Amino acid sequence: MKIVCALDMHFSHHLDHLVPLCELLDATLLLFTDEDEKILLQYYPPISYEKIPEGHILYEFLSSCDLIISTSKSGKNLSEQTKLMTGRTVPYVFLPHGQSDKAFSAHDMAHYVPYRFVYGQYMIDQLKAQGVTPRKTFTLGNYRYKYYLKHRQFFDALVPEMDQRKATLLYAPTWNDEENSSSMMQALDFFEELTEAYHVILKLHPFSERYQPGYYYALEERAHCTSGCTIANAIPFVYPFLSKTDLYLGDYSSIGYDFLAFDKPLFFLQPQNEQKNEAGKTLQKCGTIVENIKSISTTKDTFSLERKKRYEYTFGKEENKLVSLLSQCTEAQVV
Repeated sequence: MKIVCALDMHFSHHLDHLVPLCELLDATLLLFTDEDEKILLQYYPPISYEKIPEGHILYEFLSSCDLIISTSKSGKNLSEQTKLMTGRTVPYVFLPHGQSDKAFSAHDMAHYVPYRFVYGQYMIDQLKAQGVTPRKTFTLGNYRYKYYLKHRQFFDALVPEMDQRKATLLYAPTWNDEENSSSMMQALDFFEELTEAYHVILKLHPFSERYQPGYYYALEERAHCTSGCTIANAIPFVYPFLSKTDLYLGDYSSIGYDFLAFDKPLFFLQPQNEQKNEAGKTLQKCGTIVENIKSISTTKDTFSLERKKRYEYTFGKEENKLVSLLSQCTEAQVV
């Protein structure tokens, strides 16, 4: 089976989801820009990839494939256009780019997808709650964490040294979406205090640069002005940083779910004007909501059991049988 994983142009942060899958499935990664190719070669072990140059006839390449995988609706577009241009149907599967409690995005990313990867039971239940039933789901488990462990020596060599005199805290706010999910506005008020108390790994969501450039660059500039901070905004991988992290601080970012693999303390900032129902605050039951830095250092962590339960519900325990399941995708046409 010839499988292609297509990276959207300038979505280099999705490499952390596509590259491990390419290795798992012996698939070819499809790139479109020199920038994405440079990031791939710098931050990941070698995989098979094709960079499609400008003016290249893309659909001749895709028509020889058996399956397209993408992290956005571009997979559907590539499939439909290949059918129109070549007459051959190439099914596609949607790959989620992180687990979160964002209800609207779960619905948006599923209603047009006949085939879809899921991490585990939690994502399946999220889709059902939205009234969405994909034709077929393929369970991945925590395939990205397994990939990191397999290549740990490679990735750990790329992570900068941390200040060993302090505990390491990773601050990873999400972007300010339709549910007002980002805490960047609050973090600006005490960022210097945060870096005084901890060695901070700052990992801002790429969309924040597009939708909240003022806050994005203000936080990044403050981080540049202190020695107690590692800026990870431009680096697509996540787990190598999480493995060096003692405490997580965030809001509704999917990185909070990634951090569950380490069973370490989570803290959350409450974004201004957020629009969340109770289901949208599920991960916060695995940690502590804080309003200032002092409360982080004085709070006793009592959430280990809840984290373990949530991790199992989200990612499961069993090894997946992905390749045999994927072969079923070619037996039906995308509609």
